Amino acid sequence: MKIKLFFLFAVAPLFLYGASISIYEAGYPQHRDPNVHVTDVVDEISLKGVYVEHKLTVSFAYDFNSWFFKNYNELELEWRFQTPTNLIMFDLYYWTADSVKRADVLDRWTAEMMFSEKSSPYREPAIMNMSPPSRDGQTTYTVRLFPIVRQKKQQIMIRYLVPATATAGNLRTWLPVNQLTTSDGGARELKVVYHYDSQLDEPFLIGEEAGFDHNPADQTYETSFDISLGDFVELVMPSPIEDKFFLTTFSGETENFYQLAIYPPELEPDYTPRKMLILIDYNRINSQGIDGELLLASLKESILSAFTEQDSLAIIAGFDELAFSGEGFVPCTVGNVDQMFLPIFGKSFWSINFTQELLQAGSAFIKQNKGGEVLWITNRNDFSQSGDTAEKYAAMIRNLYPAETVFHALDLENIKPLIFWED
Repeated sequence: MKIKLFFLFAVAPLFLYGASISIYEAGYPQHRDPNVHVTDVVDEISLKGVYVEHKLTVSFAYDFNSWFFKNYNELELEWRFQTPTNLIMFDLYYWTADSVKRADVLDRWTAEMMFSEKSSPYREPAIMNMSPPSRDGQTTYTVRLFPIVRQKKQQIMIRYLVPATATAGNLRTWLPVNQLTTSDGGARELKVVYHYDSQLDEPFLIGEEAGFDHNPADQTYETSFDISLGDFVELVMPSPIEDKFFLTTFSGETENFYQLAIYPPELEPDYTPRKMLILIDYNRINSQGIDGELLLASLKESILSAFTEQDSLAIIAGFDELAFSGEGFVPCTVGNVDQMFLPIFGKSFWSINFTQELLQAGSAFIKQNKGGEVLWITNRNDFSQSGDTAEKYAAMIRNLYPAETVFHALDLENIKPLIFWED
């Protein structure tokens, strides 16, 4: 029996907070059990030019006796997760007994003829499909495994490519923590194995304090660390780009791939330095199509692309206790931006906004550091948004800050739109 990997463009719901992993009786997906053990999670990483290949191996196990399952020989597992649209998923492997099977890649039309969401003439041991990208640039993948046998692990492996992020002589790639963790648990530990071609500097992590063990014989660096919902971890690797441009080739199966990377020309811009305080006021249930990981990752990338070393930044984020990037503004260098996010990455946003605390802390920060712009990133929706109430609330916020303070408000596509002031 073959396994199938197909990219079916069908509308899929968004899972905002981590992944969704559940067991259900085949044909009855309305009754689900999320008590799935996700173990032996290994992410093997290697550079393919300026792309990064991830080979992610995961084991699933189910050992519960759920009262609503009548036929334990017909249990199916569904793993649903989101990724950025620039990810290239190209391989799925399935372990059965002592053998490993590789999935076929099917085009959309063949897949739609063979498979149906509601019923299929026969069941495959492993199927993966892909949704079209959503408005926020996320793609949903769904992996189904059948049958799932109680007290027995089922192992799969997926491979994908992502373009590396180049910064200051390094390449960075996000680790699939959000794709492996769920609100009910999911994976608890992630092992990372970095394969290198030549003896380069040791890689390191952003968002997690874990050292690497070097295995010269295997040409690898390895580390393991605990993961949970809301964590965000990046792997930083030495960059092969040593000059203004970089040309490489590598082989995959029967094809050769060529990559050309060119740094943009250095120009002397006419630029006025900015000093900005960013307040992150995020409630994890008030926005659709965005989660805390995506918010922080997008914010970090936007900062690195929109600001220069002449600018100065600071961040205050609202958790159960406010997280400060530091005591004052710091120049917007790559190293400083990485350090600014260290106190913020790895913390979980709550289902409430910490607006009052943030605004008060921001006011004190601006006064202590003698001015600066304020960017309030919020999805608060628990106050009146019309009439005199909104105007009075806006005036109260403005009165917290010196009169010359430039104040920006960014609404994160609230369930209830933020209507505040126009000036």
